[in-house]
Amino acid sequence: MRLLVTILFGLFFFTQNSFADTCPSIADIKANHIDGWTAIDSGDGKPFDKARLAQLAESIEQFALAESTVNKDKTTAIHCYYRDKHGSDLEAYSSKSNVVLENHKNHWYRVTGYMHCAAGMENCTFRNSLPNGNTTFAQKNSKEPA
Repeated sequence: MRLLVTILFGLFFFTQNSFADTCPSIADIKANHIDGWTAIDSGDGKPFDKARLAQLAESIEQFALAESTVNKDKTTAIHCYYRDKHGSDLEAYSSKSNVVLENHKNHWYRVTGYMHCAAGMENCTFRNSLPNGNTTFAQKNSKEPA
């Protein structure tokens, strides 16, 4: 019986962590392996064109922060911010919508109405949301008006 409980617990733990997603790695961005992500200009909110994406790939050196926001359509998006080799924040972020935060170890924290995670890219986890529109972590815990 104990063996069965141990196996079930192990499977539950494995499946909880195996489906977690993180921000694109520096290597993935440099190799342009960012399917499902959009590079956005922080200033004007517009997606990058190919030339600007190449500039980003050339200058990116370090993960800085992940931020969860609620879109106008009430879905949750992840914004991943990065730094250059001088430690300066890049004026860009990678974005992915329809996600649910994974906050098993409390790495996500609230700052001015948004959920942030600066605990390292591998700890800022989330997963794609279900297509049936289930409420996300950020929406359940948001005190900000939509």
